[in-house]
Order: sequence, then C-alpha cells, then structure tokens
Amino acid sequence: MTRRIDKEVEVNHSPAEVLELIFAYENYSRFIPGCISSTKKEITDSQTQGKLVFSFLNKDYIFESLNEEIEGGLKMDQISGPFKSFKSFWQVTSANNKTLIQFSAEFETNYILAFLATDKRIDTLADKIISAFLGQLR
Repeated sequence: MTRRIDKEVEVNHSPAEVLELIFAYENYSRFIPGCISSTKKEITDSQTQGKLVFSFLNKDYIFESLNEEIEGGLKMDQISGPFKSFKSFWQVTSANNKTLIQFSAEFETNYILAFLATDKRIDTLADKIISAFLGQLR
C-alpha cells in the first residue's frame, strides 16, 4: 500500500538558511527524534549518499538514500531500508517576505511496518520531525 505525507510551513528565515539545514543531514542525529546516527558521503557536486539510523520500539532501522540537491530543494530516494520504497522531496521558496518549506514523501511499507505505522503515528512522527527542523532554525 502506497502512502503519502505532505507538510507545509512558513518561516522567517532565508531560503539559504533553510536549505543549509536540510542539506546537512549528517547532523540529523543531533535533533531528529529517534535518529541515533547520521552520515553523508559525497558522490558528485549535487549527489550524496545518506545513512540514517533510527531507533524505535527497541529496534534499529537503517535508512540509506541517494540524495540530489536541486534548485531550491532536495530529492531523496531510498537505496535500502525498512520501506519497500521511499521517495521524498524538500522544496524551499520565497513568498511574501517569508520562506515556504514544503515536504512530501511517498512510500510503501512491508506488512509488519504497515501494522506499526498507522496513519496517526506517521502524521505525528512527521510533525515531530518538522518541529525538530524548525527548532534548529530558531
């Protein structure tokens, strides 16, 4: 079953500040709830490979992704991890003297993860992650 997350928030920080934070996923373990390790390996000027390790319910989940920095955003595609497939996208734009941050993800879970990852839990986790990012901007 394919599922989707869409989040949008406006902030009073420059797009450059927001993108710098998003691109520095080697620092995610410092502030994202449940993320216990985060690394980044450069592949090309615009592509990197990321590895995030999350700990939930006494189990560690390794998420590796191919990431592409694009104009005003970041595309992430799972290489290996707990999902059958996972693609996400950060888009950062200026509007009305504010910066608009849009995050979307489309993913497919396996049977066990689908049982644990209810829509309510996914939405709550997404809100916590977005809040953690916003906390770093303050």
